Amino acid sequence: MQIDALLRRLDPSGTIEEDTGGVLVRCPAHPDGRPSLLVGLSSEGTASLYCRAGCSTADVLQAAEMEMADLFRVAGEPTVTKIEYEPLGGAPLAALASYVDWAASRFTGSPAEKYAARRFGVTPDLAEAFKLGYDDGASELFSRDYRSESYRAHPRLVVPFLDWQGNPRGLQGRDIGGRCPVRWAGLQNPRGADGKPVMRWDTTGVVRADTAYDTVLVTEGPGDALATASAGYTATFVRGAGVARAERTAQEIAAGASGAAVVLAGDNDRSGRQFNDALGESLTAHEIQPRTLVFPLAHKDICKWRDASGDAFARKLHTAVSDAPQWTSAPARRDGEGVRLPMDGTDIENARYALRVVGPDTAHVEGVGFLTWTGTHWRPMSRSRENAIGHRVADAMRAELDEMPKGDPKGSGEEREQARDHVEATKRVRRMHMDSGIQAALTHLKTITGRDVEEFDAAPHLLAFRNGVVDLRTGELLDHDREHMLTRLVDLEYDPEAPAPRWEQFLAEVFPGDPEMPEMPAFIRRLIGYGITGETREHVFALLYGHGANGKSVLVNTLAYAFSGITTHMSQAAIALARSYDAAAPNPALAALRGARLAVLSELSDGLRLNEALLKQVTAGDPVVARELYKGQFTFHPTALLIMATNYKPDVRGQDDGFWRRTRLIPFTREFTVEDRDATLPERLREEIPGIIAWAVRGAVEWYRDGLQEPASVSMAVEEYRRSADVLEGFLPGVLVRDPAGQIKLKDAFDLFLDWRVDEHVEPVLRWGKQRFRQQLESRKVAYNPRGTGGVGWLIGVRAAEKG
Repeated sequence: MQIDALLRRLDPSGTIEEDTGGVLVRCPAHPDGRPSLLVGLSSEGTASLYCRAGCSTADVLQAAEMEMADLFRVAGEPTVTKIEYEPLGGAPLAALASYVDWAASRFTGSPAEKYAARRFGVTPDLAEAFKLGYDDGASELFSRDYRSESYRAHPRLVVPFLDWQGNPRGLQGRDIGGRCPVRWAGLQNPRGADGKPVMRWDTTGVVRADTAYDTVLVTEGPGDALATASAGYTATFVRGAGVARAERTAQEIAAGASGAAVVLAGDNDRSGRQFNDALGESLTAHEIQPRTLVFPLAHKDICKWRDASGDAFARKLHTAVSDAPQWTSAPARRDGEGVRLPMDGTDIENARYALRVVGPDTAHVEGVGFLTWTGTHWRPMSRSRENAIGHRVADAMRAELDEMPKGDPKGSGEEREQARDHVEATKRVRRMHMDSGIQAALTHLKTITGRDVEEFDAAPHLLAFRNGVVDLRTGELLDHDREHMLTRLVDLEYDPEAPAPRWEQFLAEVFPGDPEMPEMPAFIRRLIGYGITGETREHVFALLYGHGANGKSVLVNTLAYAFSGITTHMSQAAIALARSYDAAAPNPALAALRGARLAVLSELSDGLRLNEALLKQVTAGDPVVARELYKGQFTFHPTALLIMATNYKPDVRGQDDGFWRRTRLIPFTREFTVEDRDATLPERLREEIPGIIAWAVRGAVEWYRDGLQEPASVSMAVEEYRRSADVLEGFLPGVLVRDPAGQIKLKDAFDLFLDWRVDEHVEPVLRWGKQRFRQQLESRKVAYNPRGTGGVGWLIGVRAAEKG
């Protein structure tokens, strides 16, 4: 159905007023003296109805004798009733300025301030520059009030539409409670005594700070503009392709930009492309050569891109702006109907056809493979599912072939041409039914849908569950969104109120007695909460240590079960120090860390040493190169908290601060006797998994607010572990002592070391040469001067101990 036909069925009078977010017509479900039914149209062709008087969509459709199906597959641009508006000014403009000032005075400390910071990255200084405000809808205004009932029904972030001189000329309020069907609501246009609009608020605005870059980005709405301006750019927003085509819009941008570069930043959909093309044509007529912002197709708009990118958004936006190509007009379609025939089926065309088959639900990451959107998260495709894409294309091509006229090789000229076309198309269809054709199409589909591995799981504060996505900073449950780009799912319902009394009793039983132990359960909660965030700023390796039956394995196994969707397991072969290492060999255990939040490490067997360098690299979040079996290598940033439960402290030889600063040795001193043990405990704890998940989410919220706050017993245990692991304990200090004024020749110190090694029978250092000896002392913060007195090497800050 065409949009005009839809509007006539809703309002036979034909009165259609342009409004922010769509058009206004009279509502058929109630006596409507002035148009109050807002009709919007999405880029997918779905119409939305919102009555400002409160009528439900079902009531509106029933009154208009329409069905819900009539709101789908709607096309075209609405024909708005032509109204001669007076220039905006006088009392309405003064009332608008007063309202903007009033809302701005209520912004600091309000829910709108928190929303603007979280959703758009707006700092308090930027909010003041942008003149943002807050309106809870409860206050009565004493001047002219242009707020509708629907506007006032929900608390809103107030975003004024400023002109290039910083004066408000209109505004929109963003619902921050998530309950209003119209997220962005505008003010009612000023009307005359007869109830007809006499002025119209501006539908464009400028957002910029004094320190903004000169480059101007043009977005479709104020939300994208705020996100863009918060990253340092001047942003102007234009509501819709119709306004973008207006001569006045191009004139205002041309005058305001004053020669600066202009980048078109429409959404990643059909309407966004129409927006860019409409504005591109208008600006080109004003001798401005705009460029077009290209950002990942997985993100519908700039706000979604920012949500998925987290702290990396500004950097990614700067890169995209720098790489933005010059806008060019859209190419003409090859025929009036846009029909694709099987004879067009080159490998690239078949890949494009496959893209239409899979839509926005497929992405490809080098080294990882194809990913598909499940409705809750992005999941790797199996090889058979990849091939199924090719099968669907092949079946569609066969159906197209069946619709083609076969022609006649001996008939008229047109029939002979049809026969040749059919033969050629048959060859292409047959090839697409062969493995070579399928693989060729999939190869090009990889290029078309290609994504950077870093685009996924880039928002560590988000965690997907069956019933939504939890913001671990606040505990808020959000809707699933493919643009969160999450590849892991906790396959359970999230219930923040779920209890876990036996779990909390278990933690209290595991950590008794010690004066520091009462703090340990809360520390464990914050530690695991930190782990499920995917943040790496703490650089932590959790080592749960203790002899015998003390609860550490039950704790780790229960958490791994509860969070199985975000947990990976690493064998001792993956974490033990190996004498030979082939970087090009597959390392699936390391590759499994991609996207994981918790990593359970196997206890090391006797004689194996911990790979300290690998643990430092993984816990720091530094880039790691990995390769799965039969796939290409890829680089990613690990996000997992490493956890090892062990009866014996791992063999660690290094004394550099990097490893020890990361280690959190958590002592499990309780030993449960046979009488104390509860054989049913693991099963009982599994019954409390929803409560354990809520417990961990509370720990994440606490960590974001307060940090880890580790007990002193953990720090003391690490220091003791470090001293016991030092193979030079007894030599330094002992044979050598620290002295700020002291120094000793490296040769003399090494001779003392050789004697000590023999006397004390210290096997780990038997093969040390002079260079290894020096390096080990340097790791213990002993300075070395290679060209000291006499031109030989000296150790600085130590001396030989006095004999006595």
